[in-house]
Amino acid sequence: MKKNKNKKIFLFQNLKRFFSSFSLTKFKPLFQKWLINFIRYLSLAYKKPSAFLKLTLSFIFMWWKRLLIVFIILVFVLYPFIALRSEKIDVNPYFSGEKVMAPASQAVETAKALITREVSEYGWKANLPYLFPSAMLDNMPSFQQGIIHALSVFSSSLNTPQTQKAAYLLSLPGNVWYVNFSSYLKPSVPSTRSYRKARSYLKAYNLDLSRGKEQWNDTQERLLLILSHVATDMIKSIDMAETQIENDSFLDFKADNLFYFIKGQGYAYALLLRDLQTDFENQVITPDIKGKFEDTIYTFMQLYNYQPLWIINGAPDGFFPSHLMVQAFYTTTTVLALRDLMQEIKETNK
Repeated sequence: MKKNKNKKIFLFQNLKRFFSSFSLTKFKPLFQKWLINFIRYLSLAYKKPSAFLKLTLSFIFMWWKRLLIVFIILVFVLYPFIALRSEKIDVNPYFSGEKVMAPASQAVETAKALITREVSEYGWKANLPYLFPSAMLDNMPSFQQGIIHALSVFSSSLNTPQTQKAAYLLSLPGNVWYVNFSSYLKPSVPSTRSYRKARSYLKAYNLDLSRGKEQWNDTQERLLLILSHVATDMIKSIDMAETQIENDSFLDFKADNLFYFIKGQGYAYALLLRDLQTDFENQVITPDIKGKFEDTIYTFMQLYNYQPLWIINGAPDGFFPSHLMVQAFYTTTTVLALRDLMQEIKETNK
């Protein structure tokens, strides 16, 4: 027992001695020397361009094999690895904004929280140039844009000055960065700034509701109007899917973009419908209507939970599957459920 203890102490002392040998003070002179030489090298570009070019070319010819290996590792290993690590398609059904009390709107609070999550917390991917590894992603950007699109439609359906401003900003393209590369590097207003501004309008609207400066219209007509906007938007998605299905190409590289767009759209609407029950429970929601609401939300959950391993846009009667057609079926069930819900609301409140 004592031998084992002495052996552990000996190993610990050797490890301590080994790591203590890597003192930063030993590397400091080497780093300073390297930095001075690097600055001198860069200064040649201004003082003696020919010497700078000669030195650069000699370095490349001498080290081209190592440089090529580093380039291959960066482009084909690290670049995709970092991109895949940053991808996050979150369909958490329990996600919600902070709990608010009436007359503030829980659905508006969740819309605001979704913008914060996708734009700030997870990072907006659709507008990144190829300097960033995440720019190679297309599924997550499409999913994020589907969410923002749904929030734009919802904000527009509320039909107040603040929500209309938010709807307009959320309807702007999602692929705009700080610099417009197609217009001679002209500065641009990035999509992220527009969406954060839209979030501030939604926040201000909910704050005005809680303070009594604005009044939440919890009538049957308002709820039917919101549901009608959602149903119309889902019908447009069915039309887009049908158009893409007609392409029926196995190597359809746009099919997955549309698939994830509709997935994000359906996810956002599911959360908003869940919270609209709270917003309209005092005046409109009866037990029967609540049951219909739950059935409608379930159809949206089926839509956004549908997830093949990869997306294939095969011919409807072909050997390869048509995942867009299956998704279009689920999207159609959401529209039918919304219509049943609207009919139930009309009949219950006659």
